[in-house]
Amino acid sequence: MKRQIKYCIKGARKLKRRIELASYQTQILPRLNAVNYTDSGMFHTDTIFTDKNYQDIFVRYDVFPNIIMRNVEGEFYDKHFTHISEDEAISLCGLYPRLVFKGSLGAGHGKNVQVVNRGNYISHMAFLRRDYIIQEVMKQHESLAYYNASSVNIIRITSLLWKGKVYIMGGILRVGVSGGFCDHTSQGGQYPLIIPIDENGWLGSRAIDCDNGFVYDDVRGKRIEGRILHYMKMKEFAQKEHIKYPHHKMIGWDFTLDVNENIRCIEYNSDCPGIVQSQFALGPIFSQRTERGNSLLDEILRD
Repeated sequence: MKRQIKYCIKGARKLKRRIELASYQTQILPRLNAVNYTDSGMFHTDTIFTDKNYQDIFVRYDVFPNIIMRNVEGEFYDKHFTHISEDEAISLCGLYPRLVFKGSLGAGHGKNVQVVNRGNYISHMAFLRRDYIIQEVMKQHESLAYYNASSVNIIRITSLLWKGKVYIMGGILRVGVSGGFCDHTSQGGQYPLIIPIDENGWLGSRAIDCDNGFVYDDVRGKRIEGRILHYMKMKEFAQKEHIKYPHHKMIGWDFTLDVNENIRCIEYNSDCPGIVQSQFALGPIFSQRTERGNSLLDEILRD
């Protein structure tokens, strides 16, 4: 039986935004990642490392979902970056009954991520216009599908590169809503749920609705139990790859497992990796101590 408990923080949505905008995005993140503020108060980065069309070039290719085609600045390419015409791009996509369309720049929280059926490919290309990537639909492993089979449920691992060392700031399992494809979006009165993961990959005993400030002792009737398969390998991957990119000292890695139990990196977030969900589930993630005995937060703010 599902039990719903009022979370200890009132006004969770309001607090979430205030924390992220006032503290993390204005005081911490600009010290870590190469960002520039726009007139609207939002920020972006000009480094190509944030373009999802190039993520499989910068890190090991075989961990990403199969890429069908890319659009960069309105130009069409196949997955090997061979330039192709728009008609050739449409023909490539037509070989598949369903595909994942994803905006490659400035996206976040599931924005511009959608599963599209074959008959709608041309119209959806016209809707996105430019800067997007098209991938094959991936079937996730049964251990993750158990919590929700319709969405690709994500293991978010946050890493911090500081003074030549990569720190793992914690991991969470993000479970999408019933009937939804993206793990980020809400629908039908349901919201994504977050489950904490300990340093060895074991799932915590609660699921958290960060949007509304509630805690559940199950996931929509599914008991929370067990350990994330290959979690240690996911952490090792994040540490090994992150050390190469000092322009982005804070990265959120989105992992999952395919049907054959292979680790897949859906994407990494190096522009503005969110921490609110992780902090709801794990507590303050900057409280780790460095080799010099200081908290990471203290060193970041003093540097």
